[in-house]
Amino acid sequence: MDSTSTSIPYQLRQNKIIDRYAFVELLEMVNRFNNISKYTYIGFGSHSLEDFKYLHYKFGITSMISLEQDKETWKRQKFNK
Repeated sequence: MDSTSTSIPYQLRQNKIIDRYAFVELLEMVNRFNNISKYTYIGFGSHSLEDFKYLHYKFGITSMISLEQDKETWKRQKFNK
């Protein structure tokens, strides 16, 4: 993990937000033809799992896998699950 990702709050990292919205826009197109609520999302959860929260809210996806390598973050995420 680089120092930028830990020092700047996720919601203030504009490029991350733009990337997420572009990704969600693409998923909305797919969802028009095939309901994606039963899909499994695999991503880099990072500290606050923002992508996971947003995809669950937007599409109802509940099957999610976080590729987390920091042991303490993983423990916290598992506890909060």
